[in-house]
Amino acid sequence: ARLEMIRPSKYEYQNSIKRPYVYIYNKTTGEINYISTQLNNDSITYDENGKIIKTPEYINLSQDKKMNAMVKKLFENAMVIEKELKYPQDIEGGFLGDNIYLWQTRNIVY
Repeated sequence: ARLEMIRPSKYEYQNSIKRPYVYIYNKTTGEINYISTQLNNDSITYDENGKIIKTPEYINLSQDKKMNAMVKKLFENAMVIEKELKYPQDIEGGFLGDNIYLWQTRNIVY
C-alpha cells in the first residue's frame, strides 16, 4: 500500500509546488517505510565571491515519531477497510490533532 500526503506547514511558501510525502506499507510484514524527503526551500544563497553560503533546506519525516504513529494508524484503518470491501482502496482523508478523518474511499480497479 502507498500513502501520498500533502502536509501544510509553516515552512511552505505561498507559491511553492507541493509534492506529496510518500510512505510505503508492506502488507505482509506491517513495515512502513518513508521514501521521500521534501525540499523545503530550494533557494541557494551566494556571497559576493560566488561561494555558497546557504543551501536548500529539506524536511525528512522519517524521525517524526508523532507523524509515524499517525501514518501507522492510518494504514491499519485502511487495511480494515480494504479487507471489508475486498478490494484495494483509494482513500482520501486527513489528520487533525490525534484524529484521522476519512472523507471517501473507492475501489481501485485494474
